[in-house]
Amino acid sequence: MGVDIVGLANNHAYDYGNQALLDTFDILDSTGIKYVGAGHNIDEASHTVYYVTESGMKIAIICATQIERITNPDTKEATADSAGVFRCLDDSLLLQRIREAKEKNAYVIVFVHWGTESTTEIDYLQRDQAAEFASAGANLIIGGHPHVLQKIDYVGNVPVVYSLGNYIFNSKTLDTCMVIATLHNDGAVNLQFVPAIQSDCRVNEAFGSEAQRIIGDMNAMSSNALIDSNGYISHK
Repeated sequence: MGVDIVGLANNHAYDYGNQALLDTFDILDSTGIKYVGAGHNIDEASHTVYYVTESGMKIAIICATQIERITNPDTKEATADSAGVFRCLDDSLLLQRIREAKEKNAYVIVFVHWGTESTTEIDYLQRDQAAEFASAGANLIIGGHPHVLQKIDYVGNVPVVYSLGNYIFNSKTLDTCMVIATLHNDGAVNLQFVPAIQSDCRVNEAFGSEAQRIIGDMNAMSSNALIDSNGYISHK
């Protein structure tokens, strides 16, 4: 499929225990796919992956999870000497990683597992942390976990896609999406919302009236963003 990097910071990474998480690292390493958001220790779990384009543009990708929002989660947090995910319920280390990437003049993408399941409404932690990430230097914030689409917003000039929806998760029929971010040599960035529908454990791009319905629903909930008929996103 051409996957170059995956985010592992989520509340299912530890469903089959520590050994399964370690197996995941080994499989990804063996296929040359980079991963962020989990690791053999906290340094690895919180590390930033950098890409440099042919034109010299530097892109930083950082991944973390708020979920589960309890002090002793089933999904284990990486520590100095144990494997796990990069948790950001306390986001001080995540903010540090964002600042470090910004100091390297990178375009900083933060991929965060957050929000409340099965609601299109964002919660206060999403709202508050989005502002903190933007203030620290994030250029683009992409979220997942709620299983449904949530609004696209802007914090200042920083676009926030609060929830991508399910994409591929189960057999339920749900609207979902991809987001294409195109970075240009002059520093301009185009974001495109690609509507899709998950059904029967598959996902297919939506076209025609179904695509326009999903885009219309997204526009209705996104007061500060406008998605045109081709999916291109702009700041109102």
